[in-house]
Amino acid sequence: MTITFVLAMVYSIMFMWFMSTFPSLLVYISIAVLELTFIGGGGFLIYKGLTHDSNLPEDADTKGYLWSGIALLLSGLIFNLMLWCCWTSMKVAIAIVDATADFFLATKRLVFVSIFYFFVMVMVFTFFVMSMMCIASNQTIVPDEASKTLQGKDISWDNQSLTFIALLFFALLWIDLYCMHQTVFTAMASCATYYFSSNANGEGSAKVLVSMKWGMFKHNGSIAFGSLILALVTLLKIMADAAADGNK
Repeated sequence: MTITFVLAMVYSIMFMWFMSTFPSLLVYISIAVLELTFIGGGGFLIYKGLTHDSNLPEDADTKGYLWSGIALLLSGLIFNLMLWCCWTSMKVAIAIVDATADFFLATKRLVFVSIFYFFVMVMVFTFFVMSMMCIASNQTIVPDEASKTLQGKDISWDNQSLTFIALLFFALLWIDLYCMHQTVFTAMASCATYYFSSNANGEGSAKVLVSMKWGMFKHNGSIAFGSLILALVTLLKIMADAAADGNK
């Protein structure tokens, strides 16, 4: 896990350097991959549909291959028309990606902000698991006589404990969103200080620690309240998806 953690940081810095040095090349590679997918994939599917296997029923896969190929080719046509009409905007987007990569490459210490909040979330999740274990240990636990290993247990959950578990889960979701948006705010504020300290004579520097201080003290309530709204919306979405799956 330690090696993976270090490699993730190294790969992130390498990717930022690549975006800063070769932004146009990345765009051209992405366009080439999309063109190959639309044209090559569409042509292959149409060829697959036209070369019908005599051992299969006539309509088994032929129409599916043909319609899928036509859909891919039409998507490729629309993509190329949009690319042709918006090529100027594409150049602007490349410049924005280049500037963004320059900022992140010059502010590598932002990685440590993500690491800090990651460990905060690890501590919160550990507390959540320990709380769940404590709640489970206080329930009525009886042996499961049908257990093949003779080690099974049946836990009878009371309503008060279930309510407390639901509140713990919501708190975990809220804190997770809070940490994530504290990281986003720090990156945005650091970018703003980097921008306003730069001029024609040279690039400025981002104030990462100051941005973290702003997020924790001056804008802490706004970030927490926004995270609360997002947590409520996410919880409602989870409940709606669960209800939809239950109806199926």
